[in-house]
Amino acid sequence: MGNVAGETRANVIPLHTNRSRVAARRRAGQRAESRQHPSLLSDPNDRASAEQIAAVVREIDEHRRAAGATTSSTEPTPNDLAQ
Repeated sequence: MGNVAGETRANVIPLHTNRSRVAARRRAGQRAESRQHPSLLSDPNDRASAEQIAAVVREIDEHRRAAGATTSSTEPTPNDLAQ
């Protein structure tokens, strides 16, 4: 695999990451994910179906159950002053 005349190929190793470019890529990915989520409809006049609403409610309930299980076990007991 030799270089053809006129073709320049440099291996560039960046010394600093371009944080704004990385953040922009992450935001673009989040936007794409949010468009696929049934709770965020692309058309504000469009109505969600009962099935879509039920899926969102189930997802919220799962998050609440998971959060409730983790916070109750790791939450410290109140001290004498707090009681």
